[in-house]
Amino acid sequence: MALNYVDLERFWLPEDGTYTLTPAGWLDDPTDKGLFRANAAAVSTAALAERQCVVLLGEPGMGKTSTLAAGSAVAPQAEGIEGLHVDLGRYGSEDRLVREVFESEQIRTWQAGNHSLCLTLDSFDEAKNRVETLDQLLDEFLMRWDCDRLFLRVACRTADWPQRMRTVLENNFSEVNIHELLPLRRSDAADLMRAAELDAEEILAAVEQARIVPLAARPLTLKLIQSSISQHGSLPGNARELYEHGLTALLDEMNPQRQQAIAPPGGVAGRMRAAERIAALSLFGGRPTVWRGSVATAPPDDLSVDQCVGPPGRDGQGISSDDVHATLRSGIFTGAGEARLGWSHATFADYLSARWVLHQSLDNEQVTSLLVANDGRIYTRARQVAAWLVALDSARFRHLIQSDPEAFLASVDLPEGQLRSEVVSALLRDAQSGELFDDYDVDYSGLQHSGLAEQLRPALQTPQGEACRVAVRIARSCSLMDSVPDLTTLALNDKADPHVRASAAMAIHGLSAAAPSHDLATLIGASTGSVAADNQELEAAALLVSWPHAVSTEKVFSVLSPSHPRNYYGLYSVFMDRFATELRASDLRPACTWLLADLSRMDDFRLAKLVRAILKLCLAHLDDDSAREVIVAMALKSLADSQPLFGEPGLNGDEIDLDTDTRHAVTRLLLETVSEEQVWWIVDEQPGRGMVLVYDEDLEWLIDVYAAADGTLRENAGRAARELLKPHLVAHSSIILELPEDHAAAELFSDWRSVVELDSEAAVEARQKSQERARRHLEISRRRKEERSDDWVNPRIAEEIGKAVDGNTSAFWRAAHLAVMPGMRRDMDEFQPDLTLHPRWETLPGTVKADFVTAARIYVETGECQPDQWLARNIDYRPARAGYQALALLLKLDPPALNAVSPEAWRNWAPILIAWIATNNGASHDDKQRLLTLARPHAEDELRQTILVLVDKAIADEAHVFLRTELEVLSTEVLARELLERLTRPMAPDTRAGILDFLVERHLDLVAPVLHSRLGDAERIEDPELGKDAACRLLRNDATRSWVALGALMKNDAPFMEAVSLQFAQAFDRRTPDLAPQALADLYLWLCERFPRAQDTASEDTDRVRPRESLAHWRDALLTALSRHGTRDAVAAIERIALARPDEPWMARFLVDAKRALRERSWEPLTLDEIDQLAQSRRTRVVRSDADLLAATLHALDEIEARLQADTPSAFLLWDTHSKRPKREEEISDYLANELEQHLNGVGVVVNREVQVRRSGQSGLAERTDLRVEAVRPDSGAIGSPGTLRIPGEVKGVWNPGLIESLETQLVQRYMADFQTDHGLYVVAWFDQESWATADGRRSKAARQGSVTKVRTALEAEAEKQRAQGRVISVRVLDFSLKRPTSR
Repeated sequence: MALNYVDLERFWLPEDGTYTLTPAGWLDDPTDKGLFRANAAAVSTAALAERQCVVLLGEPGMGKTSTLAAGSAVAPQAEGIEGLHVDLGRYGSEDRLVREVFESEQIRTWQAGNHSLCLTLDSFDEAKNRVETLDQLLDEFLMRWDCDRLFLRVACRTADWPQRMRTVLENNFSEVNIHELLPLRRSDAADLMRAAELDAEEILAAVEQARIVPLAARPLTLKLIQSSISQHGSLPGNARELYEHGLTALLDEMNPQRQQAIAPPGGVAGRMRAAERIAALSLFGGRPTVWRGSVATAPPDDLSVDQCVGPPGRDGQGISSDDVHATLRSGIFTGAGEARLGWSHATFADYLSARWVLHQSLDNEQVTSLLVANDGRIYTRARQVAAWLVALDSARFRHLIQSDPEAFLASVDLPEGQLRSEVVSALLRDAQSGELFDDYDVDYSGLQHSGLAEQLRPALQTPQGEACRVAVRIARSCSLMDSVPDLTTLALNDKADPHVRASAAMAIHGLSAAAPSHDLATLIGASTGSVAADNQELEAAALLVSWPHAVSTEKVFSVLSPSHPRNYYGLYSVFMDRFATELRASDLRPACTWLLADLSRMDDFRLAKLVRAILKLCLAHLDDDSAREVIVAMALKSLADSQPLFGEPGLNGDEIDLDTDTRHAVTRLLLETVSEEQVWWIVDEQPGRGMVLVYDEDLEWLIDVYAAADGTLRENAGRAARELLKPHLVAHSSIILELPEDHAAAELFSDWRSVVELDSEAAVEARQKSQERARRHLEISRRRKEERSDDWVNPRIAEEIGKAVDGNTSAFWRAAHLAVMPGMRRDMDEFQPDLTLHPRWETLPGTVKADFVTAARIYVETGECQPDQWLARNIDYRPARAGYQALALLLKLDPPALNAVSPEAWRNWAPILIAWIATNNGASHDDKQRLLTLARPHAEDELRQTILVLVDKAIADEAHVFLRTELEVLSTEVLARELLERLTRPMAPDTRAGILDFLVERHLDLVAPVLHSRLGDAERIEDPELGKDAACRLLRNDATRSWVALGALMKNDAPFMEAVSLQFAQAFDRRTPDLAPQALADLYLWLCERFPRAQDTASEDTDRVRPRESLAHWRDALLTALSRHGTRDAVAAIERIALARPDEPWMARFLVDAKRALRERSWEPLTLDEIDQLAQSRRTRVVRSDADLLAATLHALDEIEARLQADTPSAFLLWDTHSKRPKREEEISDYLANELEQHLNGVGVVVNREVQVRRSGQSGLAERTDLRVEAVRPDSGAIGSPGTLRIPGEVKGVWNPGLIESLETQLVQRYMADFQTDHGLYVVAWFDQESWATADGRRSKAARQGSVTKVRTALEAEAEKQRAQGRVISVRVLDFSLKRPTSR
């Protein structure tokens, strides 16, 4: 079956834009409605049609050709535009191209005429490969043509688009639109599958389950997937093969015409090897994009094309330049900005990197050094490589599952059920041990296997803990119907955690859509009092599962009582929304009963949607007594509360549209009940506020009701009719005047129907009122016309600016003042000094604008600022303001003129340069910064003195200091000291805050002593507010240096620091002081002690956060900051908090996050040479962590040990052969240090670091380790720099009396603690008794330790104890025997 043609709506992205995919991997639909629309920058093919110049790029296989439909899809729709589509791929020579295209009869006819042409140049890349001068030719002809009448479309493969063409097009068109074709949406793929007569939903679900959406989102590989579907409509079971075939197809040239014309050199196998190498360089080298421009301009974080060419690996095959170029032109790459390519999908790079690892024959230790971090888990950015390795070679790499099972949950389909089972087991193990936590965003759907339900059962039967939560999530994600009985038991278990029970109930809800469950109905209404509040989410989940099939609507209404905060949205809210949406006619009576029982429910916005739904139900059943009663009761309550009738519609736009009959029925119902005053509210309701019942066209109907009714209805109908009457409406006047005299309503409108004598008092009074009203309207109209009439302004500006050019300084400021008049005086914006931004400027003739610039140059030199007339006196002095306007005008239109301004002029205008404040509707911050920078060399003293004058005025006025820009530009120690002196004066808090803000930000060292002085005992008592302010500023801006003082206050004056924390909680909210991790831990623990979590208060307000609530946010934000710190200190700090706060079990999650951050921070990209070294030799290692360094050291020790008893043994070097005694421990340590350094620094052993193995000094220093193995990156400086890795090693002779216990007491408790590492090396030198002189007292001590095997076993047991506590101790017992008996 072939994919039939389907007219899809495809989308394009601007060249430098980015786009998002759904979690499954499809294009996020740009047409989806919503507040935060995905891919908002994407445009449809049709939307590009009206743009004049469009470049259409696309990677091979994306469906570019079919989308363009021979150019018709992007042709403008206006009449009179001729179309010309040219397939450039048909042309192989320049002469033919010029003759048949650029100088064709159709082009010449268009040039000679006056009509427009839409020229589509398809296959630009194909022609460029044959006609190298194509871009130059197009440039030449575009310059000849009338491009104002040309619509140009150029289609090209992304990798082949010449960047020079952008400049060519920009030189000929006012706007150039370069867009790239985006992948398919899920709906697009479904349409293509349906066109092939396949079950779209079934196939796409299988595609998503197999994690091959990146292939299916491209038409070429979707076609390949479709062709692999069996006759039974199912995908092949092996996703690996689909990926292999898919990427092969993308690397190959699938277009038959292109194959014949410009087939890429080399074969697909060579391109695949090139792709593997580029992927490895990209992923392991941290360079995700490839630079296509000149090598000289290549960004350091990009790969260059030359770098992608590679030397032979272990397979003996290199990567040629042709292979690289062909690969980059293929469908596995896409545009990533100008002159840059990126992977079409990240999964392609992951898959190809895994193939590179396999084809380069990296050994297990090399793979571990590439993928696995210090804590034994896989680096996040390498997780998908690990997953692909397992998928490609499970026998060799399945052990990686135990290292990090979360790595196998994303985009790789594991091919075997047993592998998935192993992942599940490892996930549950980690959850049980506190190393993994349930996360709603994690996708477990790929773990389905035949025994999954049985595998999850033990965890589901354990009603507490994270393993149970994860098991619930897995069952739900995998749609595991066999687990419903276990989930039901868990949900009904009242001993289980309520949150776990609710999660289980929601899993049942998701799994039981086809066969709804009745089993959870007993949970509804079972709890009361405080317990009900704890279990409300559980009850909500039970309601979602049980209504309406297992629980009646009456029962639901009997338990509806939301007690959660008003700003909370949870399962209860979800059920309420669903309940409101699905109410039916049969639910009317219980709904009415519930609402009438407590009309205050109308005021609870948590119930607003439900109340609205009940109202709609009642309006649809006005024949029901209960419905009518509800409508009346709701209306009367709304009127009594002065609220819109039936309440305001919600944000969801749930207005209720009533037909005329329903409106009349409701109005009649209300008129039977309401008071005289309430009639007015019913008739006067405005559209948009509430439900409108009465419109102007209802007058005749009200009159009919009045005539036919009696009692209250008649009276209110008459009042409503009179209130509704609008005599100026002809229809209303006609209705009233045409009433027969005997009509019941004639008397009602008698005052409008009766004859009035023209000379009567009533007539005279009415005439006078009408004349007065007309006079007022005429006066208002005249004034508005005068205000809008500004014909005189522009001529006056021209006159004044002419005088200014002639040297009249007053004329310039008058012209500048007139220029800010937009036409109506009340709209003047005199705070904006840039004349060009005022509406008036655009209406001025060009000559007047030019004169303005000339006059500005003159005024700057000749005008006078005269600050004594206005500065600090609240006077608007226009001559001074004109000086700033002149400078701003020159800055905008004649910047070089400012370089010629005299020093005297800068000093003259210094006061206004400071005084004109930079605000949103005033002086531009950037403009003012530039002007002050120009003025400063000539007028710094004047500028500073003006600042101080304005500061003094602010102090006197108790006002804020609005001089942020000015202070930033003119910041000097002289100015700072002047301001510091003013802080000693009495001033308002707002004034002091403005000065301190500047000083703390720019002169912290200067102001810090002042702030510290306010924290003294006497000072805090004298002015506690100043003390609080000082403590706040120090904590925010100088926390590290101030921590000793602040910590002392927390200990010695806790109430003061409590007040500080509360008073400034809003400033602290979610901000973390710049403190070391241990100090942050101290602060957190203090906050927990002084502001216990049990006393946290959560406001129900949705728009207000109180200080205590804000402080709780800040306190908890400290943990988040610590968990993201990415250092060992941060991990240790959280571990300390966890020990101190055993009542906070969630601390384990923060600890996991902290370890993850440390793991990610320890990842380092490799250089390209280092990657090549890994590929060329199995001896090479990557060292990025303590674990890597330990592994490399152990490998070296293994080589050393092998030589001890080799054919040419080296064990004798550790003996004093004359006396037959082993050498001392210090000498053994020296030997090992030398040997290790030689091995570790051998050619290509550690590819990314220099390793040093050092002895720590003389023996007898118990606190010094025997060995320290250190590794530092060559580019990070000396040992001890931030890039240094260190592990301690302890060396013991077998005779050492503390041989076993020293592993813990010395190596762990001393050396590893000092090094802040969890990794250590413990080496024992074992010597045979037969070669050992009995006179040596050490021999008998060694004999007591036993054989090599016994010593090794004992030490391994000790190491295992440490491993249980998260420490990795590697034990090596080296056999230095001179004689080798058969057994030791």
